Formats: sequence, structure tokens, C-alpha cells
Amino acid sequence: LEYTLPRKYDFAKFSKSRTIINCLTYIEMKFGSEFRNTILRELQVDPRFFDSPDRQMNIGVLRDLCSLLAKFGMKEADFINMGKMSYFVNKEEGLGKDLGSHSNVIDLFADICENHSDKFDQNFDYFITKCEKDGISIGSKPTELALDYLDVKEVGSSLTCITKLGVFGSFPHYLNFLRSYAIKTKCMRQGDNIYEYKIFYTS
Repeated sequence: LEYTLPRKYDFAKFSKSRTIINCLTYIEMKFGSEFRNTILRELQVDPRFFDSPDRQMNIGVLRDLCSLLAKFGMKEADFINMGKMSYFVNKEEGLGKDLGSHSNVIDLFADICENHSDKFDQNFDYFITKCEKDGISIGSKPTELALDYLDVKEVGSSLTCITKLGVFGSFPHYLNFLRSYAIKTKCMRQGDNIYEYKIFYTS
């Protein structure tokens, strides 16, 4: 079945519902199903829309979800933990198996940037910027397509970036680096020419 989105989200659908599923899983685990359903009612999004991680959606769903959760008092750690749920939600499916097949973290992130980033969204291009002894840095820039269709100067929000820290920090988990985390080192909202995230990982 095809479930529709509210009109304000029913265009420029360059994101996948996979990331929202991570968030909703965390929300339900920490705050309960009633709170999860309340959030979806506020967004006017049918919960059945999230029965598949590959449904296409507008990034505004994630932006508005994060904004709403902040109004309900969620802290930065919660947004990071929502992103970290990416590993637990995806590890047993095909995407997780592919990501877990690599022999090292550099190859893992090269594969994510080159072949799998569209499983999460097509609003940004992703690329490796630095490989250092203590971690790897990933850069991103909004695509011209997203900027054009969304008709915005910036894509997403500061809160969606925080959630992205959790997602990036969870990727080394696929190779059993369970003590991994990410920080943001560059931000276009603060005048940099790209967004950049540095991922630290230890076994």
C-alpha cells in the first residue's frame, strides 16, 4: 500500500524513512508508544508510512520531528542516541550485512559515501576529507537538486545535524568498534564551506 504524506512534505522527497524509523524506535523505547503516537499525530503523518525503511520522504519530516521533540524537552544526548539507533535498526537487514562485510573502517566509509548514502538521503553529497590515526572525517554538502527543489539556503537544521552525529558514530559498530562516536568539526551554518564530521573509534 502507498500511504501519502501531508502536502507540505509531499515534494522533494530525497530522504528515506529509514532515519525516522531510527528516531521512532528510540522514542518508543525511552518514552513509550503513546508518546510516539502523539508525536506522529502532531506531524500529521500516518504511522503506517514507516513500515518500510525505503519509503521516500521530504527532509522536512525529520526537521520538524526534531524541532517538536526539542519543544517537548529532549536533550542533545537524546538526539545523538536517536541517530545511534541506526545500527540496531539496520544491522540485520541487507544494508547492515553489506556494511559489516568490510575489513576496515576506511573502506566502510568509502563504501557508505560512494554506494550507500542514498539509502539514508539524497539531500547531501558525502565524501571522506581526512583519514588520521585517531579517526576519520566525513564531509558533506547539500546537493544542487535539494537546494533547488526545497528552495532553501540550508537543508535540514542544527538538530538534524546532532542526530546525524549519532548515525555517523554508529557506523563503526558494524565492524565491532562499539566505542565509536562523532563530533562536528565544520558547519556551513557557521560560515564553513562544508559540513564535516569526525568519527572516533576504538575496539
